[in-house]
Amino acid sequence: MNTRTTIGGFCLAMAVLLPCVSVCAAQSQGGAMISESKIATLEKELIEQKKATSSTRMRRACKSTIRSGRSLIDASPAAPNRFCVLAIMLKSQKRLLLLENSARNRDKLFEICTQLAKAPDSCANLRLDADMLLSEKALTLKKANIKERAVALEALIKRYRDTPGEAKSLMVAAIIAPKLEAFELEKQILQTMGQRFADDPVIIEFRMRRIGVGRIDVQFTGTFTRLDGTSLKFPTDQFGHTCLMVFWSKQNPGLEKYLKQIQAQASEHSDMLKIFSFNVDELPDAGEKILRGMKLDWTLMRLGGGKNSQIYRTYAQRDPLGILVNAYGHTLLASALAKYGRGQHATIEQVVSDNAIAHDRFLAQLQSLFIGDFLALDIGSTGKQGPVAGSVPAKTLAAIQACFTVAPFRYRITSAQALANYTKAEKLCRDAIKQYPKAPDLWRVRNRRIIALLGMWNTATEPKYLKDAAIEARTTLAATLPRGADVVSQFCLAKVALREGKAEPKSVLANLIKETGGPDAPATAQAAATVLTLDAGSKELYTHYRQAFLESHNDSPALWPVVSFLRNRYHAYFMFQANHTQRERRYSRSYIINHGGATTTPLPDIELKTLDGGTLTLPKDTNGKLTLLLFIEPPADPNAEMPRGIMGKPAQGRKREVMGTLLQATRVAGWHIHKEVNVVAA
Repeated sequence: MNTRTTIGGFCLAMAVLLPCVSVCAAQSQGGAMISESKIATLEKELIEQKKATSSTRMRRACKSTIRSGRSLIDASPAAPNRFCVLAIMLKSQKRLLLLENSARNRDKLFEICTQLAKAPDSCANLRLDADMLLSEKALTLKKANIKERAVALEALIKRYRDTPGEAKSLMVAAIIAPKLEAFELEKQILQTMGQRFADDPVIIEFRMRRIGVGRIDVQFTGTFTRLDGTSLKFPTDQFGHTCLMVFWSKQNPGLEKYLKQIQAQASEHSDMLKIFSFNVDELPDAGEKILRGMKLDWTLMRLGGGKNSQIYRTYAQRDPLGILVNAYGHTLLASALAKYGRGQHATIEQVVSDNAIAHDRFLAQLQSLFIGDFLALDIGSTGKQGPVAGSVPAKTLAAIQACFTVAPFRYRITSAQALANYTKAEKLCRDAIKQYPKAPDLWRVRNRRIIALLGMWNTATEPKYLKDAAIEARTTLAATLPRGADVVSQFCLAKVALREGKAEPKSVLANLIKETGGPDAPATAQAAATVLTLDAGSKELYTHYRQAFLESHNDSPALWPVVSFLRNRYHAYFMFQANHTQRERRYSRSYIINHGGATTTPLPDIELKTLDGGTLTLPKDTNGKLTLLLFIEPPADPNAEMPRGIMGKPAQGRKREVMGTLLQATRVAGWHIHKEVNVVAA
């Protein structure tokens, strides 16, 4: 491979893929800083180079920029922000090399690369270009084969892990890997993009336009203004809810028919589906007049920039279009390079008719976790010493606690019912705080008010309640609190920090544990941190905190809702990914058991009352036999038929056979060769 040809071509590829110059974080150590205004002038010169009317003028412009940059570096050789200048010089030198491919220009190029390669990880986004060029030079000189090049590429990706340059390194590697026939590496790169950058619009657009895959699982993210001026942040403000994001224009042919068809399909899931309207015409009223004329009571959002916005280019790319976003904020997008069907997103009619909507109790369980209901239990406990003088009356505490429905009954109420309960609890708490401002256990009431406000925020999609909860949390933390009483406040403030996105999720969660006791943090803090990893959308953090929490061997009944969620294979399988169609779910659900998450924890003692008044204790009374324990919820109407489908089994070559409930379960147990299977219906 010819070094001269390779370097020239590689410069061109990098120039296309990495067109912008990012400013790295300034380091505290080092010499005097280079003036930001001088760097801005240099960046302007870099842009002006493209406007040159001839190759001669462009060469002169490039050389001028390089000389100016060199003067700044010579004047401040140890400046922490010198790497910004070197990055500009490198881009200019690459352009010069493409115009004038000489040994002198190549030497100058590698000289700049060598200096830029010394940049710290905080400037990794600037350093990547130099690292790639130096690596290419070394590999070419040693006449490396494609396997050696693939190994070097993988090593470079690892070096850029957890740095500002990670996303760029993955995009570069995704283009190079298939050319090196490193298909397994390419697969790993795409998986990493999906797991670590599911919410990055630049990565999403790159995957949509450059990588030839059928569909892409991404997280729908962005900050939008509602028609009333309220700022909503997705996915944070819709966690636990299934949403439809509808992009449309008044110019769309057959618009009314299309939108009404969406409404008709969605109405079957009205209790579980929120519809957000994004008019791409940038109408002053966000399309309110048009939608209200069709009697569509959707939530109206403003889309700044319309079709030119990053959100439209990333998620829609055509209209009208409905995008289904699940309770974790994930959605499926079709790549622009897709070869199947029309090469477009599945229409909203197909998504809804395929029943890719989560079960209402599934959603209610997620909402309860996101809100932190598990932190609002045991309010009546006052310790072995009994209530302290001046405490909040037990009757008042009991009235507040009655507003919080315990699991699993919490999962059976609608969002509207939950909102009513949280609203009532918040008022009772507010009244109690006003009536007993100096009560020594007022933190109990304040904690319940925080959870109630978080519930109002989640169920009503009203961020103002989160703001009120944060104020209450800071007020609570200002007082002297017993161990564990600060977990609710820290949980709330962590949610605020994750929503604002100003701090890394890893540091936010670490701070929660630190503030609640560090190594001695109570199990409630570990549980809260584990739930917050879902807000952060991080599978890595989730795995870490889940393991730490489950290994704590905490058996408090208050945390059973969290434990049961973490050990549920259904939740484990569908976590951090989009809802698929019914056909895909049918095949995938058959293999849920093979996707990890199996528990080896022994079954706890379960005591059940028999119909004749006796007691059945499991696993004690199994008599050493396998036992099939069925939990069946009878219908409200005593005359109605029992639910079916508990023992469903697909049949080959014919319509799916639905086996019954208890009768068929008994039949299945009878298949055992030694007839040693008990069947218990609870």
